[in-house]
Amino acid sequence: MRKSVRFAVPLLAAVAAVAAASAAWANPGADIKTGADLVAACNASVDMDMSEKGQISATACNQFLAGMVVAVYNATEAGMPTKLHRLGPKKDEEVCFRLPEMLKYQEFAALVVEYNKTHPELAERPAAELAGRSLADKFPCKEVK
Repeated sequence: MRKSVRFAVPLLAAVAAVAAASAAWANPGADIKTGADLVAACNASVDMDMSEKGQISATACNQFLAGMVVAVYNATEAGMPTKLHRLGPKKDEEVCFRLPEMLKYQEFAALVVEYNKTHPELAERPAAELAGRSLADKFPCKEVK
């Protein structure tokens, strides 16, 4: 039986650090904390908004998502499942996903924006939860028998 790597706390800490760094670098108002913040920033990336504000937002989205992907790749062996714990309003939910060998910023941003359309309840949840749930929807863990 394969073991999942459990690292919700380090992942969230890494994501928070990247989000804080990107906000400080780009614009103090671009701090990504909630699902709604992430979707607003990622819309600029998906829409290829070339305005100054759009470029700042797209950069914030890409840095946030990159931080999450780097944290996952650094915490797991290649091809191993990743579980995020303590999700949902009661912090009693979890999701599991396997990152593909390569995931482009644009693809991940589009995934987040699309997933949000059918899950508006995640707007006020942490941004990492929306991103993690979108990955679990697209790249779910396979059951090991």
